[in-house]
Amino acid sequence: MKTAFSSFLLFFTLLSFRAMACDICGCAAGSSYLGVLPQFDQNLFGLRLQYSQALHPSTNFNTNDVNSQVLEDRFYTTEAWMRYYPAKRWQLFVHLPYAVHQRVETNRVTSIEGVGDIRLDLNYTLLDYGDSITTSWKNLLLLGGGVQLPTGKYQQRDDTRLMLPALFQIGRGTFHYNLNLIHTLRYRTWGLNTNLRYTFRGENELSYAFGDQFSGAVSLFYWGETSSFAYLPSLGITLDHFAQDYQYDALKPYTGGTLMHFTAGADLYVQRLLLTTFVQIPLVQDIPSVQPATNFNAGIGVSMFFEK
Repeated sequence: MKTAFSSFLLFFTLLSFRAMACDICGCAAGSSYLGVLPQFDQNLFGLRLQYSQALHPSTNFNTNDVNSQVLEDRFYTTEAWMRYYPAKRWQLFVHLPYAVHQRVETNRVTSIEGVGDIRLDLNYTLLDYGDSITTSWKNLLLLGGGVQLPTGKYQQRDDTRLMLPALFQIGRGTFHYNLNLIHTLRYRTWGLNTNLRYTFRGENELSYAFGDQFSGAVSLFYWGETSSFAYLPSLGITLDHFAQDYQYDALKPYTGGTLMHFTAGADLYVQRLLLTTFVQIPLVQDIPSVQPATNFNAGIGVSMFFEK
């Protein structure tokens, strides 16, 4: 799959198109990073690859048996996604992930894979001054919500038949619901993008209830154009706060926490083609001492605009 994606990306990179003009840009919906998306009122379909790594501390809680210490977790995600406008001012996001999770221990390497939890988001454009030519200021506000479906596997085990941790599983086994607020303010070629999301996370059939999640992202971006393409670099901060989990109505110890990342991204627009890449580096990790610490996240993607 990765080889096919690389060939697809290389093919379109070699093409030459005229640049698109950006009236205003809107941030993507979702806690997984999509970057600063153009608000062209056009549909988008894309494919992206993401990789993240988490390092485990050396404690008794991170040992599966006497001789096997958990060292790190690696997460590879290939996601097909789409933004579709079913009606004026409405935008629908669909995310279909395929994930490979790998746990490295001193005695073994455990890999699980499969289709993850499908996510749907529907946003309404409450305010849009992006098409105005009488002012240098552009303003966009969207409100919406969504649902994450329990389509991914969530009861997978390692080769010792030990149930893998809930957050390492491909899926969560429960419905999650979220509320979104997306705002972009742009002055000429510079803009500030804000994305807020609150997720109500449910309880699965194993009586495991995930704590609610608040996510926020602020990005400063610049829109530039040449005669043949346009580009949009961005720098920002993301914040994720997780409430503690419950199991059998009892508080689950060593869960919850707060993460803050520095994010740098770059988008390239060549007519109907969008190429994107990003990297996230942790700044603050206020998490229980036995939890793995995020090392970094990174990703690349290719998307195309299409007509209804």
